[in-house]
Amino acid sequence: MRLLWLVLLAGALAAAQYGPCTATGVVVQEGSGQGVPRARLLFTPATRPGSVTLGYFTDDEGRFEAFGLEPASYSLSVQKTGFADTSRDAAGGGDEPLRLGGRCDVKGLQYVLAPAAVISGRILDRNGVPQGITSVDALRRGWLNGRWQFRKVASALSDGQGRYRIARVPMGTYVLRVHPPAPVTVKYGEGSGFTQVSAPAYYPGVYESSKAQLIHVRGPGEMGGFDFGPLMTQLLRVEGRVTGLEGQMVPQQCRVALRPSDLTDAREYLAGCQPESGNFAFAEIPPGSYHLNAYAADAENVASAVRELDLQGSDVTGLTLAMEPPSTVRGRAILTGGAPPPNGAWLKLKPVSAAPAIDDASPIGAGGQLEFSMVLHDRYRLSAGSNQSNLYLQSVLADGKPVEGTLLDWTAHPPDRLEVVLGQDGGSVEGVVRGAFTQPVRGFYVVLVPADMSKLAGAELLTQPTQTNGAFQITNVPPGDYYAYSFAFLARDRVNDPAMLSDPLWVPGYRGQPAALHVAPYGSTKIDLPPQPLP
Repeated sequence: MRLLWLVLLAGALAAAQYGPCTATGVVVQEGSGQGVPRARLLFTPATRPGSVTLGYFTDDEGRFEAFGLEPASYSLSVQKTGFADTSRDAAGGGDEPLRLGGRCDVKGLQYVLAPAAVISGRILDRNGVPQGITSVDALRRGWLNGRWQFRKVASALSDGQGRYRIARVPMGTYVLRVHPPAPVTVKYGEGSGFTQVSAPAYYPGVYESSKAQLIHVRGPGEMGGFDFGPLMTQLLRVEGRVTGLEGQMVPQQCRVALRPSDLTDAREYLAGCQPESGNFAFAEIPPGSYHLNAYAADAENVASAVRELDLQGSDVTGLTLAMEPPSTVRGRAILTGGAPPPNGAWLKLKPVSAAPAIDDASPIGAGGQLEFSMVLHDRYRLSAGSNQSNLYLQSVLADGKPVEGTLLDWTAHPPDRLEVVLGQDGGSVEGVVRGAFTQPVRGFYVVLVPADMSKLAGAELLTQPTQTNGAFQITNVPPGDYYAYSFAFLARDRVNDPAMLSDPLWVPGYRGQPAALHVAPYGSTKIDLPPQPLP
């Protein structure tokens, strides 16, 4: 009797727990598209906290059938040993819930799992002794707040013997960063001399991300032997004074920024200028190469100053940053062949640094005349715009010298004259991004990269988001040979910004497989692209 009662009770619970809906699909491996066998899928009701999570497994070909679901919304996670914890659906939906409403029987779901690896090693302190309970991060380069930065993908704590294991690291290129066990505070007295402390460091034991050794994760498995140490550095002090324009006092809105010369390093140290004296000071700065920038503004004036700084072994004091007014850069724009551009065309300068964010646009006047009047000490990207199709930025001369690549480095001294040639025979590229089983996918960005990166094919790489049906069209494309990519931007990728894809800095280190294409003058090129992981 008791056994029968337990059976009836289990049946009642099952009836209350399971519903009439089903969801079928496949889990595939990123890159190869092969099915992932024995992957675990967890369906959790999104609108009912505390509800039972239902689990299912894929078969030997990666296919699954989830039955007994209620007509509700579910958050879905896919797990498999040797793969990253997170997954995305091949339609670009990312972390969006699976909604089971009127269509209670959902078919054709496609989820992508990225293979993952384990990175391991040891950490030694300043005395060569294993350093325990220390955080180690695996960092990938990403785009945040208008600049390239390293973002944390996975991390782990070392044990009492200094050993660490970072699990579930997706395929890609990384740098490793280790943190001291506690924040370091250094008090400087008179003279502010050397102080030896443990500071955040990059593998194998350097303090600038630009000098870190790149670690390429190409496949699953354990990658060992990444040992840090001995970890010790001298935190240094930087002091100086900002002087105003033409002997005037420094405006109250004055600040000094100390940034690593490597744009991928996210560190930024800020200091205010003291009223009247203009004095500034930075403490606890690790050694390295930096840009020391000063910016000041009041109701009438904007000014800037810059200085290259190499901190190695000793404090740097007695610096002077002399403010300078914005430069005016004049020039001329012409079409290929020498004719002036059409009405409605313009050029725009965009600073690379996060501050000051001053965009300077110049309409192209009669005869092709142009003028930028707010040029500070910075790096810029030049872009062209027009209400006419097929117009693009073809070449640039700064003070008579050709500009190679897409970056205008005017940190030290802006040019006096700029000469720009605009092409007018651009073409277009259009097509559809298709995922597994050739289904069109949404939520992707298509990027065109010139096959010859030494040629200036516009100030930035050409990008275009896909439409709901996965279609895209990029116009005003300079004729030539290109590589095309399509990248997904999902909810879990909030640390990135689609603007990163227009910056060519990501191209050299990316290992994905592009599609080659040719754009003829005034031509229209059609191509379908497969999804690829973010660089």
